[in-house]
Formats: sequence, C-alpha cells, structure tokens
Amino acid sequence: MHDDNCFLIIPASGSGSRMNTDTPKQYLKLENGSTILDQSLETLLDMDQISGCVVAISDNDEFFMTSPYYSHPKLLATTTGGQERFHSVLNALITLFEFAKKDDWVLVHDAVRPCIKKEDVERLINEVQNHPVGGILAVEVVDTLKKVCNKDIIRTIERNKLFQAQTPQMFRIGLLKQALEKVDEDNTHITDEAEAIERLGHSIKIVSNSKSNIKITHSEDLKLANYYLKKTMTSKTGIGQDSHSFEERTEKPLILAGIKFNHPIGLKGNSDADVVLHSITNAISSITGRNILGSVADQLCQEGVTDSSEYLKLALGDLEVWKIKHIAITVECLNPKISSQIDSMKKNIAKLCHIDETNIGITATTGEGLTAFGKGEGIQAITIITVNKS
Repeated sequence: MHDDNCFLIIPASGSGSRMNTDTPKQYLKLENGSTILDQSLETLLDMDQISGCVVAISDNDEFFMTSPYYSHPKLLATTTGGQERFHSVLNALITLFEFAKKDDWVLVHDAVRPCIKKEDVERLINEVQNHPVGGILAVEVVDTLKKVCNKDIIRTIERNKLFQAQTPQMFRIGLLKQALEKVDEDNTHITDEAEAIERLGHSIKIVSNSKSNIKITHSEDLKLANYYLKKTMTSKTGIGQDSHSFEERTEKPLILAGIKFNHPIGLKGNSDADVVLHSITNAISSITGRNILGSVADQLCQEGVTDSSEYLKLALGDLEVWKIKHIAITVECLNPKISSQIDSMKKNIAKLCHIDETNIGITATTGEGLTAFGKGEGIQAITIITVNKS
C-alpha cells in the first residue's frame, strides 16, 4: 500500500426486519458459535493490511459491547448509525478522519457478509491500490434477468456486462466522504458506496469474486452461510489437565479461573496454582505443541510472575491463526463449592480468551468421593478446547 494506510468501516446498525427475529441479524449466531458480525470482523481484522476499523451501530445497540471484538486493538471507535446505510458510512468516515488521511484507503464491508475470504480481500487491495478511484468485489451475472410489472414479464434484460456488486468496496477516504456528502445534500437514495462515486462521474474497477460471499437477508441465507463457512473451516481439539493438592496451613488464597474463592487454604504450587487456567493452558499446548507449564512457567515464577493468566496469555499467542470456538471444563473437588462462582469464572475466561461466555461450559463434581480430589485433598481440572481457522 506504499505510504497509504488501509482502514475498515462496518455499517452494522440495521434492524434486520426481514429475518423476522427480535435480534438484529448481524448479531444472530452462526453454527460455529460466532455472530454474523463477529465472523466478518474476525476475517478482516486479522489482515495485516488493515490499520484500523470503525463500526457504526444503532444508538440503542446492546449487543456489540459483549463482542470479543469490542476491545480489539484495531477497533478505533464506534459511531452512531444513520437512517440509511450511507448515513452510517458517512458518520463512520467523519469519525475515521480523526485517525486517517484523506488519501488513505477505506474498505466498506457489509456486516452481514460473514463468508468473505481473506484472499479475496487481499486480491481486491492488490488490484485497486494503484487505481485512481477505487474498486469493488463483484460477481458476474449468469442467470437470465427479467423486468417485471405486476408480476408480469415486460422484457428480458441483456445480462452481458452485468455484475452483482458485493463488499468490501474500496475507495480513498476523502473521495468517498465527498461523494456521500453530495448524496446527502441532494437528498437522493443509493444502495452502495460505488453508486455515490459513480454520481461524481468516476469509473470504478471491478474485481471478480466468488458467489460464496453472500449477503444474509433472509433466514434461508443463514443456512447457506453456515454451509460455506463449514467448507472453508479446519478444526482441531485439544485436551488439558492439571491438579494440585491443598496446602496444610497457609494464608495463600485459593484462585480458580482467576477468581478468588472464600476458602481457608490455597493450593500448593510456586505459582497461584490456578488449576483451571493451567488446564486451559495445557489444552492449548496440546494443539500448538509448545509446553508453557514446565520450564517456561518455572522461569516466570523465578522472576516473580505467579499469575497463571500470564502463562495462559503465552499459550494463546502460540495459537496464531487458530481461533478458540469452545471451551469445556470440568472441576473435581469436595470443597469449595464451585456452582456459585461459575458465572464469574466464565466471564473472566471469556475476557482472557477473547470468546463469548456462551461458548464456555463449566461443570463441577465430587466424583462420588472415589478420588483424592473428591475426598477433599486437592482440586483437579480437565479442559477440552475446540479451535478452528479458515
């Protein structure tokens, strides 16, 4: 991109009324556990070419703040969406000007196109970066098109040279802002950013793309999106275990999943002996092949780092392109009682692992007292983790 940065805008303030659901469609869950919006953000924010992002949401949005991408380092800001899509994009551009130059590039992508592929966006950037105006992803029309009035065919539309516009659409920030301000001034209606640029008399580059980059509008589209995502997804499963016995007498606190429990004694260990975070760390290590608990954690303990969340962060860094989709944990002990703290434990794990709390399951058992853990001598945690990548 030479000296020009490339930014991202996601207009995500729609209500999704055509989906017949109380939840805005961008926040509906896909079968992989992500929301439609999160899936789009996951792909695009993972790209090195994207310098930062602004998301336009409705002023009464209660969903995005629970997204793991709400605290993503590339999320520069959120802004209020407008009455029409172009109002939302224009508001986002105004916000983006606090971080970008007018000659920087911006990609505008529909929140409800979760099947976008990284390689397709990279191709768009590579083909458009030297274009004087910008370009869009599009797919050539192959079906016969009919113009209809009152459900009667008037005539057949010549389909040669016709393309269906997709997103992202890529333009210079200053030019796009100028174009959308003109649309607003003229009080006209447009359906995408390219149309606003066209109205200024500019020619726009078409970059051919796949039909799989669908826009979710109706309920059947959700099924098709799940199908496409499954085709491009690779999954792995890891398992991790950790156990510690109780100290005989100590003022050391008992920490599980980063939560301090009201219990008279803690667990033996050079660290805080958080068996839950240790088991998650080991589960990740079973996927990445690098053991954190052992020589790495021992060295950190010697340096005074005893917080197990720091060991977990190292393991998470080893995942690289792999994304955690689900964590299942079982804790075996006689005491303390876990159930009252499960929600707090899930909240903290979700924050550490950048996933939704709904994708974490925690169960607790005494094992009928058949093991040392069930007899009150210590605590054991076992974790199964699922990760995937596109």
